[in-house]
Amino acid sequence: MTKNKTATIKRLTAEESNPNIESWQEVGDARVMFMPMGGSAGDDMRQLAASQGIMGKAYVAYAEKSADIEETDKLIIDSTTYEVRGLKKYEGTHQVDHLQVLLEKKKE
Repeated sequence: MTKNKTATIKRLTAEESNPNIESWQEVGDARVMFMPMGGSAGDDMRQLAASQGIMGKAYVAYAEKSADIEETDKLIIDSTTYEVRGLKKYEGTHQVDHLQVLLEKKKE
């Protein structure tokens, strides 16, 4: 089921008081279209999920191409944490510009 959601982006960043210590900090939000991985994901995302052993528990989010999401981030959607496992930017005349994000739900 497709759902439009707001995702909180968290990134591992160095503490100001001690750069040797890193912690997860909120760096912003992004509007995403969020769904379990299925036929809507491209072949490259399915291959990436298979190579990481997360097929069957992977999710896909679609965001604006300008969204500040990186491959090492975590997204918080409806109080659930998802780790970013892959990104692909789409641009051009045949596709609407967007960012496709491969996610793995983390055990709480």
